[in-house]
Amino acid sequence: MKSIPPLFAFLLFTLPLFAADPAGQVEENRRIEQEIRNLEARWTEQANANKQRERENRNLERVIAQQQAVIAEIGAQPKGAAAPGSSAVWSEHAAVPAPAVPPAPADERKTVYRQKFDNSFRVADSCAKFASIRQQEDGEPALAIDWPAGDGKTNPCVLLWLKSDGIAGEKVRFTVLVRAENISKPSAGHLGGKFGLMVTGGNGKVDWPAATIGGGSFGWKPVSFTTDIPYGVRSVAILLGLQGVTGKIQFRDLKAELAE
Repeated sequence: MKSIPPLFAFLLFTLPLFAADPAGQVEENRRIEQEIRNLEARWTEQANANKQRERENRNLERVIAQQQAVIAEIGAQPKGAAAPGSSAVWSEHAAVPAPAVPPAPADERKTVYRQKFDNSFRVADSCAKFASIRQQEDGEPALAIDWPAGDGKTNPCVLLWLKSDGIAGEKVRFTVLVRAENISKPSAGHLGGKFGLMVTGGNGKVDWPAATIGGGSFGWKPVSFTTDIPYGVRSVAILLGLQGVTGKIQFRDLKAELAE
């Protein structure tokens, strides 16, 4: 008589155990799923920490470069001459003060998104009742939100979805030009003209970083805010419009840049 292969023998004796204890198997599956979620959370936390260290290293490199430039400029002067921007006399032991971390020059910031609302931009059908593209006095286009009478339910906002792979783990600065006309007085600080983000994290939590626009009427002015986009983010959308108020608001020259 032939013997039973080891694998078949294992299945023969273990499968009845699983079948006899379905509740135990469900509990084991839940435990494994929780372990996976914990590992994903730790990975995201470590990735964010690594990105923060990268930003700190870039800042340190800029500080070192600035210090070296100052030292080189001072070293090129004849002894007895005053250091640039000071009245101090040159000394062999003069110390060069450590400058604060300088911001990255504007032309070195990487633009990760830009929207000029030109002919290539299309307003979604769901937003057509309150949003449109209008040519301005100077011939440039702008996204116009017109909401003369609120219904107490609708917040007229246009959502622009971003590709998260280019901004995850980065500090990003969002800027847009805004003009408003007769926006009603907001009842709370987060209401009024809306320029912000809807950021859905890997755990499903939604954050709403935003600039403060408020109400009233004003001409074109730049509005901006800076926020950290975490690793593991599921989605990022820019919100432009009105919240909890009535009136008109226009947006143009929207852009997102890496802040560091």
